[in-house]
Amino acid sequence: MHDLLSRTKVPAKDFTLIELLVVIAVISLLMAILMPALNRVRQQARRVICSSHMKQMCTAVVLFADER
Repeated sequence: MHDLLSRTKVPAKDFTLIELLVVIAVISLLMAILMPALNRVRQQARRVICSSHMKQMCTAVVLFADER
């Protein structure tokens, strides 16, 4: 009876090569989907920063002109 239980014991499950490749493929697919969105957000942030700098420069010019 003891031998029967030891033979039917389920071994520890390790990741197989196929499972690892599937995980890597899924992560790659998600990154491919997210990268264009992240680039758009980054470009929009640059535009906002540029606009803010332009406003600051205009304010500085107006303040400088008022001092004269």
